[in-house]
Amino acid sequence: MCNYLDWKTKSLTFDKPWKTKYYDVILDWKTKFGMERYIFSDLKDWMLKSRRKPLLLRGARQVGKTWLVERLAQQEFKYYVKVDFEENPQLISLFEGALNPQKICAELELRTGISIIGGKTLLFFDEIQICPRAIMALRYFYEQMPDLHVIGAGPLLEFACPPWSQNDPATL
Repeated sequence: MCNYLDWKTKSLTFDKPWKTKYYDVILDWKTKFGMERYIFSDLKDWMLKSRRKPLLLRGARQVGKTWLVERLAQQEFKYYVKVDFEENPQLISLFEGALNPQKICAELELRTGISIIGGKTLLFFDEIQICPRAIMALRYFYEQMPDLHVIGAGPLLEFACPPWSQNDPATL
């Protein structure tokens, strides 16, 4: 027998006959679920830098890259825009033609209804390896919209990025 956590209702169900009630759980990730990541403090440091480059998180599948970014967005930002190229492949079309960050952000604002404001918004490109032009666009976000916090994440970035970019200090 085991316990189950229902993420939608944030309640814990005990699988024992004498404990069939739902109990509210305060989700303290650090102590209850062991999900505190050492890299989280590095993300906060990156966030506070005045001249930060867009960040690329790379790692194997299912290691917590997306969870980490979503947690950062929840704790530190007023607005959060997630572009998941795997769930929404039609968003790849935003990166056809000129890689103009203002145009891309304006189109994302229209599609999501969420404001993209430098210093208040975290723009997250998940599964970025699916859209190599989005990786190329990170340069223009840095040059033209330096106040905007931009993170890209995905597995297999080694195959999507040119070899010279893998030693870039902005890449974790």
